[in-house]
Amino acid sequence: MKKIHYLAADIFGYSYTHYQEKVSMNHPRFTKYMPEDVRKLKKARQENWTDEKIAEGLEMPIENVPHWKRMYQLYADLDYEDHLGKFFLDSLKTDIKKLQIKLSASDQKKLIHALAYRLMDFNFMLEENDETLKDYDFYFRYEMDKSDE
Repeated sequence: MKKIHYLAADIFGYSYTHYQEKVSMNHPRFTKYMPEDVRKLKKARQENWTDEKIAEGLEMPIENVPHWKRMYQLYADLDYEDHLGKFFLDSLKTDIKKLQIKLSASDQKKLIHALAYRLMDFNFMLEENDETLKDYDFYFRYEMDKSDE
């Protein structure tokens, strides 16, 4: 996928795997319309568009504009081509902001550190069992919430 696709996936709330599946199917929503909306949000930010102009450009009710401006603002500065480890940690910080979790800088750093270690432990277990993270894509997208019931 291209950077625009990663950014669209983040802004619109899709996993990269799911988004890639749609891109590989050449689904217009994922290959044309969402990337176009991301480009419009970028232009809106650069040119300081009014909410009215954004609503018109994205063909949406004006009350939805603050949400989409915020989503773009959160993810626009992620460097999708940076060192993947740094990208992972930066994306965790961004998701914490997105979820509006109120943590001190110190607690945020501790949480991200714990999540990074947990990821490494999970990777170790996957390797031990000759599995990949992709083997768990369906579970993480659709099944994990059921385990809390």
